[in-house]
Amino acid sequence: LSPRDEWDGRSLRPLLVGEDVAWRDSIPIEYYYWRANTKRCSCCCPVEEGYPDGDCPGKATHANCWCSSGDDCYETEDDRNNFVALRKIDRESDLLYAKYEAGDQAIREINFTFPHFRELFRTDADPWCTVNTHEDAPVALLKSLDAELEQWRTCAGTACRADPRPPSREAPASHAVLKAQVVDVTRAAFAHYKRQAWGADELRPVSNVPHNWTQPALGVTLIVHV
Repeated sequence: LSPRDEWDGRSLRPLLVGEDVAWRDSIPIEYYYWRANTKRCSCCCPVEEGYPDGDCPGKATHANCWCSSGDDCYETEDDRNNFVALRKIDRESDLLYAKYEAGDQAIREINFTFPHFRELFRTDADPWCTVNTHEDAPVALLKSLDAELEQWRTCAGTACRADPRPPSREAPASHAVLKAQVVDVTRAAFAHYKRQAWGADELRPVSNVPHNWTQPALGVTLIVHV
């Protein structure tokens, strides 16, 4: 299946079947606030468990609510939760860089011109991303990451299939081990989805049952893998 010109990204198939292909050393990540996903755990637990039942639309079935324990009821979505991020691994760096901007994409374009918060994690030394090093980072590094992230954010179609900054050095040997681990996990996850939830939007990892966001199901997992 040849990709259409308007499709972003590249197929993972060459990596999964062991073909020797050149690959980029960074990937973009983005997320935008979605008003319909704003939920409160306080409305989902029954009164006998000590939670106010409120006026939740799905309190009878808990369909539209999240539930936790203790006094930790909160909204699970916020209009400050728009972010773009860059995960970068090459010979010189192992980083996760992200910036956030408040707003609602349904009302106005979120272009991250005026981010209210930034994060930079040195994921080689801090794999769980617990120490934000943005304030201490060199200005030149931040400018470089910003420029690369903006290239990814604004690219479209075939332009997104090429690395905007091709690697000039060979990757360290340790990256081959990481690549093999990613390939193995991806194959195992997809095989499990195929066996347990073929055609559904997703396979829930804890309950191990299919789940659909769309009606009829579009097979979102299949679309993502393409």
